[in-house]
Parts: sequence; structure tokens; C-alpha cells
Amino acid sequence: MKRAHLPEYWLLVLLTGCQCGHREVATVGQEMVVVPGEGIGPIRLGVRRSDLPAGTSIVDGVGAFEGLQVSVYGDRVVEVWVEDLRSLSKDLVFRGQPVDPQISPEDLKRLFGPCEPIPELIGGDGYDCAGGVRLGFGLHGQGVQLRLR
Repeated sequence: MKRAHLPEYWLLVLLTGCQCGHREVATVGQEMVVVPGEGIGPIRLGVRRSDLPAGTSIVDGVGAFEGLQVSVYGDRVVEVWVEDLRSLSKDLVFRGQPVDPQISPEDLKRLFGPCEPIPELIGGDGYDCAGGVRLGFGLHGQGVQLRLR
């Protein structure tokens, strides 16, 4: 049986499946607002490549803008993520709460919970949490990745 691989230096957070209505997803001052199923900061899921903020560079379907990474399939944004929460120059906010870049795995599970373990990850532990949030904790606690798709 093939197992999903999670490199040991990642703490992976996948935010998916929100059934919420359309909301503005934006950068507010020095904050990047995270809305599951919609986007992070100024990057919205589902927008056309041409509607990405000016200065977004895209190479081979993967791009970057102000510390955010994007994946484009065809002409649409299909994923947006922060490669390492601890090195992001702006604060992330989720459901009105700031997400501390040094947050512990237990506190992350409380913030996004309740959470159920995901079996069969290599190189870390993963959890499916309330609201379509997925958390993955890499070995040694190095790096924190936050992802929406």
C-alpha cells in the first residue's frame, strides 16, 4: 500500500471544503486573512491567472506574491499557501483570531478542531479538523505550512 509522504521539516495545514458564502478575502494592514475555501490575503481560489495581484510571478504553474505561494491549473488558482508560517512577514488571522507563527501543535488542533488523525502519513502526523481544515505535523517541528485548496 502506497503511503502519503509528508517531509519531516513541514507542518502542513490544508484548509479545504468551506461551505461558507462569498466573503472578501484580503490583506488588512499587516494581516493576511485566512478564509477556508476562499483564499489567503489577496489571493483567492478560483480566480483567473490574469486577476492575480500585480507582481505575482508564475513559473510552470507555481507562483509567489508577498510570501504566499499559488498553484495555477489551466487559467485558475487551485491552491494558495504559506510555505513557512514562521517566516511570513505579515500576521495570519483565522476566524478573527491571530495565528501565532510559533503556535504549538496542540494549540493548532484546538484552534481548528475538533480533529481526527489521518492514517498513513510518512514523516509526520496529520489531522482532519472541523470546517475542512487539515493539519499535518512534521518531525522535529521545523517549518509550518498553511495551505488552502
